[in-house]
Amino acid sequence: MEEQKRHSGFETMRILSMVMIVLMHGIGHGGLGSAAPQGSAAFWIYWLLFILARVSTNCFVMLSGYYLSERKGAVRAGRLFRIGAQVWFYSMLTFCVAVKAGAVPLSAISLLRALLPLTSNGYWFASAYFLMYLSVPVLNTVVQSLDRRQYKTLLLVALLLQSVWGTLFYWATDVTFVNNGYSFIWFYTLYFMAAYFRKYRVTVPSGLCLLAYLAASAAGLFNRMLALRVENALHLNGFVNTVNGYQALATVIAQAVSGIGLCFYSLYRFPDFRVSRQNMQLKWATVKEIATYSSLTCAQQSVMNFGILMVQGLINSFGTAVMAGFAAAVKIDSFAYMPVQDFGNAFSTFIAQNFGAGKHERIRKGIRVAVRVTLIFCLIISVLVFVLARPLMLIFIPAHETEIISIGVEYLRIEGAFYCGIGWLFLLYGFYRAVRKPGMSVVLTVISLGVRVALAYTLAAIPGIGVWGIWWSIPIGWFLADIFGWCYYRMKQRKSLEW
Repeated sequence: MEEQKRHSGFETMRILSMVMIVLMHGIGHGGLGSAAPQGSAAFWIYWLLFILARVSTNCFVMLSGYYLSERKGAVRAGRLFRIGAQVWFYSMLTFCVAVKAGAVPLSAISLLRALLPLTSNGYWFASAYFLMYLSVPVLNTVVQSLDRRQYKTLLLVALLLQSVWGTLFYWATDVTFVNNGYSFIWFYTLYFMAAYFRKYRVTVPSGLCLLAYLAASAAGLFNRMLALRVENALHLNGFVNTVNGYQALATVIAQAVSGIGLCFYSLYRFPDFRVSRQNMQLKWATVKEIATYSSLTCAQQSVMNFGILMVQGLINSFGTAVMAGFAAAVKIDSFAYMPVQDFGNAFSTFIAQNFGAGKHERIRKGIRVAVRVTLIFCLIISVLVFVLARPLMLIFIPAHETEIISIGVEYLRIEGAFYCGIGWLFLLYGFYRAVRKPGMSVVLTVISLGVRVALAYTLAAIPGIGVWGIWWSIPIGWFLADIFGWCYYRMKQRKSLEW
Protein backbone atom coordinates (compact mmCIF):
# COMPACT_ATOMS: atom_id res chain seq x y z
CA MET A 1 0.00 0.00 0.00
CA GLU A 2 2.91 2.29 0.80
CA GLU A 3 4.36 1.89 -2.68
CA GLN A 4 1.12 3.10 -4.25
CA LYS A 5 1.25 6.52 -2.60
CA ARG A 6 2.37 9.42 -4.75
CA HIS A 7 5.30 11.45 -3.46
CA SER A 8 4.68 15.20 -3.56
CA GLY A 9 8.38 15.97 -4.00
CA PHE A 10 8.63 13.70 -7.02
CA GLU A 11 5.48 15.16 -8.50
CA THR A 12 6.91 18.66 -8.09
CA MET A 13 10.10 17.52 -9.81
CA ARG A 14 8.02 16.07 -12.64
CA ILE A 15 6.15 19.36 -13.13
CA LEU A 16 9.36 21.43 -13.03
CA SER A 17 10.95 19.07 -15.56
CA MET A 18 8.01 19.57 -17.92
CA VAL A 19 8.39 23.34 -17.69
CA MET A 20 12.15 23.11 -18.24
CA ILE A 21 11.70 20.88 -21.30
CA VAL A 22 9.35 23.42 -22.87
CA LEU A 23 11.79 26.21 -22.02
CA MET A 24 14.76 24.29 -23.39
CA HIS A 25 13.08 23.55 -26.72
CA GLY A 26 11.76 27.09 -26.99
CA ILE A 27 15.27 28.47 -26.67
CA GLY A 28 17.14 25.78 -28.56
CA HIS A 29 14.68 24.96 -31.36
CA GLY A 30 12.14 27.78 -31.17
CA GLY A 31 14.56 30.52 -32.04
CA LEU A 32 14.51 32.46 -28.78
CA GLY A 33 18.23 31.95 -28.18
CA SER A 34 19.27 32.97 -31.69
CA ALA A 35 17.01 36.03 -31.68
CA ALA A 36 19.18 37.90 -29.17
CA PRO A 37 22.41 39.54 -30.44
CA GLN A 38 25.45 37.39 -29.75
CA GLY A 39 27.27 38.52 -26.62
CA SER A 40 24.40 40.68 -25.31
CA ALA A 41 22.91 40.36 -21.83
CA ALA A 42 19.74 38.76 -23.27
CA PHE A 43 21.89 36.27 -25.17
CA TRP A 44 23.63 35.10 -22.00
CA ILE A 45 20.36 35.00 -20.05
CA TYR A 46 18.84 32.76 -22.71
CA TRP A 47 21.85 30.45 -22.62
CA LEU A 48 21.84 30.31 -18.82
CA LEU A 49 18.17 29.29 -18.84
CA PHE A 50 18.88 26.73 -21.56
CA ILE A 51 21.71 25.15 -19.54
CA LEU A 52 19.63 25.15 -16.35
CA ALA A 53 16.87 23.32 -18.21
CA ARG A 54 19.13 20.62 -19.70
CA VAL A 55 18.72 18.48 -16.58
CA SER A 56 15.01 17.96 -17.22
CA THR A 57 15.31 14.85 -19.41
CA ASN A 58 17.57 13.16 -16.89
CA CYS A 59 15.03 13.89 -14.15
CA PHE A 60 12.31 12.04 -16.04
CA VAL A 61 14.48 8.99 -16.59
CA MET A 62 15.67 8.88 -12.99
CA LEU A 63 12.10 9.15 -11.72
CA SER A 64 11.18 6.18 -13.89
CA GLY A 65 14.18 4.24 -12.65
CA TYR A 66 13.32 4.98 -9.03
CA TYR A 67 9.79 3.58 -9.35
CA LEU A 68 10.54 0.72 -11.77
CA SER A 69 13.65 -0.62 -10.01
CA GLU A 70 11.68 -2.70 -7.50
CA ARG A 71 9.10 -3.96 -9.97
CA LYS A 72 9.05 -7.75 -10.30
CA GLY A 73 8.20 -9.80 -13.34
CA ALA A 74 7.95 -8.90 -17.01
CA VAL A 75 7.18 -5.47 -18.37
CA ARG A 76 3.62 -4.52 -19.12
CA ALA A 77 2.78 -5.06 -22.78
CA GLY A 78 0.08 -2.41 -22.58
CA ARG A 79 2.61 0.19 -21.47
CA LEU A 80 4.90 -0.65 -24.37
CA PHE A 81 1.98 -0.48 -26.79
CA ARG A 82 0.91 2.96 -25.50
CA ILE A 83 4.42 4.34 -25.88
CA GLY A 84 4.73 3.01 -29.42
CA ALA A 85 1.22 4.10 -30.46
CA GLN A 86 1.63 7.66 -29.19
CA VAL A 87 4.97 8.12 -30.92
CA TRP A 88 3.61 6.60 -34.17
CA PHE A 89 0.58 8.92 -34.14
CA TYR A 90 2.61 12.11 -33.76
CA SER A 91 5.23 10.85 -36.18
CA MET A 92 2.67 10.34 -38.94
CA LEU A 93 0.90 13.60 -38.11
CA THR A 94 4.07 15.71 -38.31
CA PHE A 95 5.18 13.81 -41.42
CA CYS A 96 1.96 14.61 -43.26
CA VAL A 97 2.09 18.27 -42.22
CA ALA A 98 5.77 18.54 -43.22
CA VAL A 99 5.14 16.93 -46.63
CA LYS A 100 2.15 19.20 -47.24
CA ALA A 101 4.21 22.28 -46.34
CA GLY A 102 7.10 21.15 -48.52
CA ALA A 103 9.56 20.92 -45.62
CA VAL A 104 10.15 17.17 -46.12
CA PRO A 105 10.25 15.46 -49.55
CA LEU A 106 7.93 12.51 -50.03
CA SER A 107 10.09 9.46 -50.56
CA ALA A 108 10.23 5.82 -49.55
CA ILE A 109 12.94 6.51 -46.95
CA SER A 110 11.14 9.43 -45.33
CA LEU A 111 7.88 7.46 -45.25
CA LEU A 112 9.62 4.46 -43.70
CA ARG A 113 11.19 6.66 -41.00
CA ALA A 114 7.77 8.09 -40.21
CA LEU A 115 6.13 4.65 -40.08
CA LEU A 116 8.90 3.27 -37.81
CA PRO A 117 9.76 6.28 -35.62
CA LEU A 118 11.30 4.25 -32.79
CA THR A 119 13.98 2.89 -35.12
CA SER A 120 15.24 6.32 -36.15
CA ASN A 121 17.00 9.05 -34.24
CA GLY A 122 14.29 11.58 -34.93
CA TYR A 123 12.46 10.60 -31.75
CA TRP A 124 15.55 9.75 -29.75
CA PHE A 125 13.93 10.07 -26.33
CA ALA A 126 11.06 7.74 -27.16
CA SER A 127 13.44 5.23 -28.77
CA ALA A 128 15.84 5.27 -25.82
CA TYR A 129 13.03 5.14 -23.25
CA PHE A 130 11.33 2.27 -25.10
CA LEU A 131 14.52 0.18 -25.03
CA MET A 132 15.10 1.03 -21.37
CA TYR A 133 11.54 0.03 -20.44
CA LEU A 134 11.85 -3.19 -22.43
CA SER A 135 15.04 -3.99 -20.49
CA VAL A 136 13.58 -3.37 -17.02
CA PRO A 137 13.51 -7.09 -15.98
CA VAL A 138 17.18 -7.49 -16.90
CA LEU A 139 18.15 -4.22 -15.25
CA ASN A 140 16.33 -5.13 -12.03
CA THR A 141 18.04 -8.52 -11.97
CA VAL A 142 21.40 -6.75 -12.11
CA VAL A 143 20.32 -4.32 -9.36
CA GLN A 144 19.29 -7.12 -7.01
CA SER A 145 22.32 -9.34 -7.67
CA LEU A 146 25.03 -6.77 -6.86
CA ASP A 147 26.25 -5.89 -3.40
CA ARG A 148 26.95 -2.28 -2.53
CA ARG A 149 30.65 -2.33 -3.46
CA GLN A 150 30.00 -3.99 -6.81
CA TYR A 151 27.19 -1.53 -7.46
CA LYS A 152 29.50 1.45 -6.86
CA THR A 153 32.03 -0.06 -9.25
CA LEU A 154 29.34 -0.44 -11.90
CA LEU A 155 28.25 3.19 -11.55
CA LEU A 156 31.83 4.43 -11.63
CA VAL A 157 32.66 2.49 -14.80
CA ALA A 158 29.42 3.57 -16.48
CA LEU A 159 30.00 7.25 -15.72
CA LEU A 160 33.62 7.08 -16.86
CA LEU A 161 32.64 5.44 -20.14
CA GLN A 162 29.95 8.02 -20.71
CA SER A 163 32.46 10.79 -20.04
CA VAL A 164 35.19 9.63 -22.42
CA TRP A 165 33.44 7.55 -25.06
CA GLY A 166 32.04 10.42 -27.10
CA THR A 167 35.46 12.08 -27.19
CA LEU A 168 37.61 9.05 -27.89
CA PHE A 169 35.21 7.54 -30.44
CA TYR A 170 33.42 10.57 -31.83
CA TRP A 171 33.46 9.06 -35.30
CA ALA A 172 31.66 5.95 -34.06
CA THR A 173 28.90 7.47 -31.96
CA ASP A 174 26.22 6.75 -34.52
CA VAL A 175 27.31 3.13 -34.79
CA THR A 176 27.49 2.57 -31.04
CA PHE A 177 24.24 4.44 -30.35
CA VAL A 178 25.97 6.62 -27.76
CA ASN A 179 25.03 9.80 -29.62
CA ASN A 180 26.69 12.13 -27.09
CA GLY A 181 24.51 10.96 -24.22
CA TYR A 182 21.19 10.94 -26.02
CA SER A 183 20.83 7.19 -26.01
CA PHE A 184 19.48 4.18 -24.17
CA ILE A 185 23.00 3.54 -22.83
CA TRP A 186 22.88 6.80 -20.91
CA PHE A 187 19.34 5.95 -19.81
CA TYR A 188 20.65 2.66 -18.40
CA THR A 189 23.21 4.64 -16.37
CA LEU A 190 20.52 6.98 -15.02
CA TYR A 191 18.33 3.97 -14.21
CA PHE A 192 21.09 2.32 -12.19
CA MET A 193 21.76 5.59 -10.33
CA ALA A 194 18.12 5.97 -9.34
CA ALA A 195 17.86 2.31 -8.38
CA TYR A 196 20.95 2.69 -6.18
CA PHE A 197 19.35 5.60 -4.33
CA ARG A 198 16.22 3.56 -3.69
CA LYS A 199 17.92 0.27 -2.83
CA TYR A 200 20.23 1.77 -0.23
CA ARG A 201 17.94 4.65 0.82
CA VAL A 202 20.61 7.20 -0.08
CA THR A 203 19.85 10.81 0.79
CA VAL A 204 21.92 13.77 -0.37
CA PRO A 205 21.69 17.18 1.38
CA SER A 206 19.58 19.55 -0.68
CA GLY A 207 22.13 22.34 -0.26
CA LEU A 208 24.90 20.22 -1.74
CA CYS A 209 22.63 19.21 -4.64
CA LEU A 210 21.82 22.86 -5.33
CA LEU A 211 25.48 23.87 -5.26
CA ALA A 212 26.43 21.03 -7.57
CA TYR A 213 23.57 21.95 -9.92
CA LEU A 214 24.58 25.62 -9.98
CA ALA A 215 28.24 24.73 -10.42
CA ALA A 216 27.47 22.43 -13.34
CA SER A 217 25.25 25.11 -14.90
CA ALA A 218 27.92 27.76 -14.47
CA ALA A 219 30.49 25.42 -15.99
CA GLY A 220 28.18 24.81 -18.95
CA LEU A 221 27.71 28.54 -19.50
CA PHE A 222 31.45 29.11 -19.26
CA ASN A 223 31.95 26.33 -21.81
CA ARG A 224 29.56 28.13 -24.15
CA MET A 225 31.48 31.36 -23.69
CA LEU A 226 34.73 29.57 -24.40
CA ALA A 227 33.18 27.98 -27.48
CA LEU A 228 32.21 31.42 -28.79
CA ARG A 229 35.75 32.62 -28.29
CA VAL A 230 37.01 29.63 -30.27
CA GLU A 231 34.45 30.29 -32.99
CA ASN A 232 35.55 33.91 -33.19
CA ALA A 233 39.15 32.76 -33.52
CA LEU A 234 38.28 30.79 -36.66
CA HIS A 235 38.05 32.02 -40.20
CA LEU A 236 34.81 31.57 -42.03
CA ASN A 237 36.53 29.03 -44.26
CA GLY A 238 37.28 26.82 -41.27
CA PHE A 239 41.00 27.56 -40.78
CA VAL A 240 42.34 28.68 -37.44
CA ASN A 241 43.65 32.20 -37.14
CA THR A 242 47.41 31.82 -37.06
CA VAL A 243 48.13 34.26 -34.25
CA ASN A 244 45.39 33.06 -31.94
CA GLY A 245 46.18 29.45 -32.74
CA TYR A 246 49.83 29.83 -31.84
CA GLN A 247 48.95 31.74 -28.65
CA ALA A 248 46.57 29.01 -27.55
CA LEU A 249 49.08 26.29 -28.39
CA ALA A 250 51.81 28.12 -26.51
CA THR A 251 49.56 28.47 -23.45
CA VAL A 252 48.69 24.78 -23.41
CA ILE A 253 52.31 23.71 -23.84
CA ALA A 254 53.51 26.10 -21.14
CA GLN A 255 50.91 24.84 -18.67
CA ALA A 256 51.69 21.21 -19.48
CA VAL A 257 55.44 21.67 -19.07
CA SER A 258 54.95 23.59 -15.82
CA GLY A 259 52.64 20.95 -14.42
CA ILE A 260 54.91 18.04 -15.32
CA GLY A 261 57.94 19.88 -13.98
CA LEU A 262 56.24 20.61 -10.67
CA CYS A 263 55.22 16.98 -10.34
CA PHE A 264 58.76 15.70 -10.83
CA TYR A 265 60.20 18.33 -8.52
CA SER A 266 57.68 17.52 -5.80
CA LEU A 267 58.37 13.80 -6.05
CA TYR A 268 62.13 14.44 -5.87
CA ARG A 269 62.05 17.10 -3.16
CA PHE A 270 59.34 15.60 -0.94
CA PRO A 271 59.62 11.80 -0.62
CA ASP A 272 56.37 11.67 1.35
CA PHE A 273 54.50 12.33 -1.90
CA ARG A 274 55.79 9.11 -3.44
CA VAL A 275 53.08 6.46 -3.46
CA SER A 276 53.81 2.85 -2.53
CA ARG A 277 51.59 -0.22 -2.73
CA GLN A 278 50.84 0.10 0.99
CA ASN A 279 49.38 3.55 0.37
CA MET A 280 47.11 2.45 -2.47
CA GLN A 281 44.00 1.91 -0.38
CA LEU A 282 40.75 3.53 -1.36
CA LYS A 283 38.86 4.95 1.62
CA TRP A 284 35.41 6.06 0.58
CA ALA A 285 35.00 8.37 3.57
CA THR A 286 38.11 10.27 2.49
CA VAL A 287 37.01 10.33 -1.15
CA LYS A 288 33.61 11.66 -0.12
CA GLU A 289 35.18 14.41 1.98
CA ILE A 290 37.56 15.43 -0.79
CA ALA A 291 34.76 15.37 -3.36
CA THR A 292 32.55 17.55 -1.15
CA TYR A 293 35.21 20.17 -0.57
CA SER A 294 36.46 20.16 -4.16
CA SER A 295 32.93 20.48 -5.55
CA LEU A 296 32.39 23.58 -3.43
CA THR A 297 35.68 25.03 -4.60
CA CYS A 298 34.68 24.30 -8.20
CA ALA A 299 31.37 26.03 -7.59
CA GLN A 300 33.23 29.04 -6.20
CA GLN A 301 35.47 29.28 -9.25
CA SER A 302 32.56 28.80 -11.63
CA VAL A 303 30.54 31.55 -9.98
CA MET A 304 33.58 33.83 -10.01
CA ASN A 305 34.26 33.33 -13.73
CA PHE A 306 30.59 33.67 -14.57
CA GLY A 307 30.36 37.01 -12.76
CA ILE A 308 33.50 38.29 -14.44
CA LEU A 309 32.18 37.32 -17.87
CA MET A 310 28.85 39.01 -17.17
CA VAL A 311 30.69 42.23 -16.36
CA GLN A 312 32.83 41.77 -19.47
CA GLY A 313 29.68 41.52 -21.59
CA LEU A 314 28.45 44.83 -20.17
CA ILE A 315 31.80 46.50 -20.80
CA ASN A 316 31.75 45.34 -24.43
CA SER A 317 28.57 47.36 -24.97
CA PHE A 318 30.51 50.62 -24.39
CA GLY A 319 32.67 50.20 -27.47
CA THR A 320 36.13 49.11 -28.50
CA ALA A 321 38.00 51.85 -26.62
CA VAL A 322 36.50 50.81 -23.26
CA MET A 323 37.09 47.15 -24.08
CA ALA A 324 40.76 47.74 -24.90
CA GLY A 325 41.35 49.97 -21.87
CA PHE A 326 39.71 47.50 -19.53
CA ALA A 327 41.61 44.54 -21.01
CA ALA A 328 44.98 46.24 -20.48
CA ALA A 329 44.09 47.53 -17.01
CA VAL A 330 42.92 44.09 -15.86
CA LYS A 331 46.31 42.62 -16.76
CA ILE A 332 48.00 45.21 -14.55
CA ASP A 333 45.35 44.77 -11.90
CA SER A 334 45.68 40.99 -11.63
CA PHE A 335 49.47 41.21 -11.54
CA ALA A 336 49.31 43.83 -8.76
CA TYR A 337 47.23 41.85 -6.30
CA MET A 338 48.49 38.38 -7.26
CA PRO A 339 50.80 38.29 -4.18
CA VAL A 340 47.77 38.93 -1.98
CA GLN A 341 46.17 35.76 -3.31
CA ASP A 342 49.26 33.85 -2.23
CA PHE A 343 48.93 35.47 1.20
CA GLY A 344 45.48 33.90 1.37
CA ASN A 345 46.81 30.47 0.39
CA ALA A 346 49.60 30.64 3.00
CA PHE A 347 47.13 31.90 5.59
CA SER A 348 44.81 28.98 4.81
CA THR A 349 47.64 26.49 5.40
CA PHE A 350 48.54 28.16 8.71
CA ILE A 351 44.93 28.15 9.92
CA ALA A 352 44.37 24.54 8.86
CA GLN A 353 47.45 23.29 10.72
CA ASN A 354 46.54 25.08 13.94
CA PHE A 355 42.87 24.22 13.64
CA GLY A 356 43.72 20.55 13.38
CA ALA A 357 46.03 20.85 16.38
CA GLY A 358 43.39 22.71 18.40
CA LYS A 359 45.62 25.80 18.88
CA HIS A 360 42.88 28.40 18.78
CA GLU A 361 44.94 31.12 20.45
CA ARG A 362 47.55 30.86 17.68
CA ILE A 363 44.75 31.18 15.13
CA ARG A 364 43.55 34.43 16.72
CA LYS A 365 47.06 35.86 16.72
CA GLY A 366 47.60 34.71 13.14
CA ILE A 367 44.40 36.44 12.03
CA ARG A 368 45.49 39.75 13.55
CA VAL A 369 48.94 39.54 11.97
CA ALA A 370 47.58 38.48 8.55
CA VAL A 371 45.04 41.33 8.48
CA ARG A 372 47.72 43.91 9.30
CA VAL A 373 50.29 42.56 6.83
CA THR A 374 47.70 42.37 4.07
CA LEU A 375 46.52 45.92 4.79
CA ILE A 376 50.05 47.36 4.69
CA PHE A 377 50.97 45.49 1.51
CA CYS A 378 47.73 46.45 -0.26
CA LEU A 379 48.11 50.11 0.70
CA ILE A 380 51.62 50.16 -0.77
CA ILE A 381 50.44 48.51 -3.98
CA SER A 382 47.44 50.84 -4.20
CA VAL A 383 49.67 53.91 -3.93
CA LEU A 384 52.06 52.58 -6.57
CA VAL A 385 49.26 51.69 -8.99
CA PHE A 386 47.53 55.04 -8.42
CA VAL A 387 50.70 57.04 -9.09
CA LEU A 388 52.07 54.89 -11.89
CA ALA A 389 48.77 54.10 -13.62
CA ARG A 390 49.63 55.92 -16.86
CA PRO A 391 53.18 54.51 -17.25
CA LEU A 392 51.82 51.03 -16.55
CA MET A 393 49.18 51.43 -19.27
CA LEU A 394 51.88 52.47 -21.73
CA ILE A 395 53.40 49.00 -21.36
CA PHE A 396 50.42 47.53 -23.24
CA ILE A 397 48.96 50.46 -25.17
CA PRO A 398 50.78 52.74 -27.67
CA ALA A 399 51.16 56.35 -26.50
CA HIS A 400 49.02 57.77 -29.32
CA GLU A 401 45.94 55.81 -28.11
CA THR A 402 45.11 58.49 -25.59
CA GLU A 403 41.44 57.54 -25.12
CA ILE A 404 42.22 53.92 -24.32
CA ILE A 405 44.99 54.94 -21.91
CA SER A 406 42.70 57.43 -20.18
CA ILE A 407 40.00 54.77 -19.65
CA GLY A 408 42.53 52.31 -18.25
CA VAL A 409 43.95 54.94 -15.89
CA GLU A 410 40.46 55.73 -14.58
CA TYR A 411 39.84 52.05 -13.87
CA LEU A 412 43.16 51.54 -12.09
CA ARG A 413 42.79 54.64 -9.91
CA ILE A 414 39.24 53.77 -8.83
CA GLU A 415 39.52 50.03 -8.40
CA GLY A 416 43.23 49.94 -7.52
CA ALA A 417 42.77 52.30 -4.59
CA PHE A 418 40.90 49.59 -2.68
CA TYR A 419 43.12 46.53 -3.02
CA CYS A 420 42.79 45.95 0.71
CA GLY A 421 39.21 44.82 0.01
CA ILE A 422 40.28 41.96 -2.25
CA GLY A 423 43.21 41.21 0.07
CA TRP A 424 40.93 40.66 3.07
CA LEU A 425 38.54 38.69 0.89
CA PHE A 426 41.33 36.26 -0.05
CA LEU A 427 42.08 35.85 3.66
CA LEU A 428 38.43 35.02 4.33
CA TYR A 429 38.41 32.50 1.49
CA GLY A 430 41.46 30.78 2.95
CA PHE A 431 40.14 30.90 6.51
CA TYR A 432 36.81 29.25 5.80
CA ARG A 433 38.40 26.55 3.68
CA ALA A 434 40.84 25.83 6.50
CA VAL A 435 38.14 25.49 9.20
CA ARG A 436 36.12 23.05 7.08
CA LYS A 437 33.54 25.60 5.98
CA PRO A 438 34.16 25.77 2.21
CA GLY A 439 30.51 26.62 1.61
CA MET A 440 31.12 30.05 3.13
CA SER A 441 33.76 30.74 0.49
CA VAL A 442 31.10 30.11 -2.14
CA VAL A 443 28.68 32.43 -0.32
CA LEU A 444 31.28 35.21 -0.16
CA THR A 445 32.02 34.77 -3.86
CA VAL A 446 28.32 34.98 -4.69
CA ILE A 447 27.97 38.16 -2.61
CA SER A 448 31.06 39.78 -4.13
CA LEU A 449 30.25 38.91 -7.73
CA GLY A 450 26.49 39.27 -7.32
CA VAL A 451 26.81 42.80 -5.98
CA ARG A 452 29.35 43.62 -8.67
CA VAL A 453 27.11 42.45 -11.50
CA ALA A 454 23.93 44.02 -10.06
CA LEU A 455 25.55 47.38 -9.36
CA ALA A 456 27.40 47.41 -12.67
CA TYR A 457 24.25 46.89 -14.72
CA THR A 458 22.27 49.35 -12.55
CA LEU A 459 24.79 52.18 -12.38
CA ALA A 460 25.99 51.84 -15.97
CA ALA A 461 22.46 52.51 -17.21
CA ILE A 462 22.27 55.88 -15.37
CA PRO A 463 23.19 58.86 -17.59
CA GLY A 464 26.21 60.68 -16.25
CA ILE A 465 27.67 57.60 -14.54
CA GLY A 466 28.09 55.06 -17.33
CA VAL A 467 31.27 53.03 -17.21
CA TRP A 468 32.29 54.62 -13.89
CA GLY A 469 29.52 52.60 -12.26
CA ILE A 470 31.20 49.39 -13.43
CA TRP A 471 34.55 50.45 -11.94
CA TRP A 472 33.01 51.39 -8.57
CA SER A 473 30.92 48.22 -8.36
CA ILE A 474 34.07 46.08 -8.04
CA PRO A 475 35.44 47.45 -4.72
CA ILE A 476 31.92 47.80 -3.31
CA GLY A 477 31.36 44.08 -3.92
CA TRP A 478 34.66 43.28 -2.21
CA PHE A 479 33.89 45.25 0.94
CA LEU A 480 30.33 43.97 1.29
CA ALA A 481 31.63 40.38 1.09
CA ASP A 482 34.34 41.28 3.64
CA ILE A 483 31.76 42.69 6.05
CA PHE A 484 29.52 39.64 5.73
CA GLY A 485 32.40 37.21 6.20
CA TRP A 486 33.70 39.05 9.27
CA CYS A 487 30.25 39.34 10.84
CA TYR A 488 29.60 35.63 10.29
CA TYR A 489 32.91 34.83 11.96
CA ARG A 490 32.10 37.03 14.96
CA MET A 491 28.61 35.66 15.44
CA LYS A 492 28.99 32.00 14.53
CA GLN A 493 32.52 30.76 14.08
CA ARG A 494 34.08 32.03 17.28
CA LYS A 495 31.30 30.52 19.34
CA SER A 496 31.23 27.17 17.55
CA LEU A 497 35.03 26.79 17.60
CA GLU A 498 35.28 27.89 21.26
CA TRP A 499 37.74 30.68 20.53
